[in-house]
Amino acid sequence: MDLVCSTEHICYVRCTYCNTLLAVGVPCNWLMDRVTVNCGHCNNLSFLNPSHMVQCVCPTSHQSMMPKKHRAPSAYNHFMRDEIQRIKAANPEIPHREAFSMAAKNVS
Repeated sequence: MDLVCSTEHICYVRCTYCNTLLAVGVPCNWLMDRVTVNCGHCNNLSFLNPSHMVQCVCPTSHQSMMPKKHRAPSAYNHFMRDEIQRIKAANPEIPHREAFSMAAKNVS
């Protein structure tokens, strides 16, 4: 497995004004430069020096190393599945979107 990223690194930096955590994609050839980051929450400009960042990860290696965890279906998921099947059994010509809307109305 190759851990060298050929396109960009994802760096995490906190906004200096509103303390929002920002994920910044930095091209690998800019890792020694200072990058300006515009916070999407408060529009504050922050500066990122990727060479001093500890939390930089390569998206390709990060995704391949971290297996995706699947959660068990919730009670809502089970209800919706069964309710949509019941509605479609009663009316097979109904579009799925309409059956889903009817099932959602029956939740409460």
